[in-house]
Amino acid sequence: MSIQQIVNISKNMEIKLLQKSILLNLKVNLTTKAKTHYETLGISPNATYNEIKTAYYELTLKYHPDRNKSESAKHIFHEISNAYDVLSKYETRKHYDRTIVVKTKHTTSSKADKIKTVYPTSGMEKIYNFDEWVQTHYTDAFKQSRTRKEQVREQQKLSQKLRKEIQIEEMIVAIGLGIAVILHIYHTIKRSMNKEINSK
Repeated sequence: MSIQQIVNISKNMEIKLLQKSILLNLKVNLTTKAKTHYETLGISPNATYNEIKTAYYELTLKYHPDRNKSESAKHIFHEISNAYDVLSKYETRKHYDRTIVVKTKHTTSSKADKIKTVYPTSGMEKIYNFDEWVQTHYTDAFKQSRTRKEQVREQQKLSQKLRKEIQIEEMIVAIGLGIAVILHIYHTIKRSMNKEINSK
């Protein structure tokens, strides 16, 4: 075997080792890819609060440590609980969605080339304006709440108006009674004075 053949064999071995290393790194990256909370619960980023709650309850029934004794179930249950804790509250979900959008747009550089962050872009732009998203999903609730508030205000105005009218009526009755008492006293005094005059 010549030196050239040995060099070629060693180059081929290096190339194969490099390919195996790249494939292994790719597999590790795919399996350890960080999931979003939406992926953890198996829902879309546009899911309503009821859909989030339903997905959470279904997954907890499946992976709760009291029901599922496997080691992976504990880890999955912990992830499910964390995801629900963030997505079930308005403020934390709003903050989380905005950070996902920022991470999606932001790229990180590696030695080879720039690789996008692990968060998916599909659907995220739609909920960037979280306030708008909530309003579209809860428009009816907002309208009902506004209508109830307006009805309460109207009832308060009516009750205040009725109270004032009752107070005015009570004052008129009191004045009328006062006049009636004064007139009665006047007539009583006048009769008694007439009797005295007649008796003399």
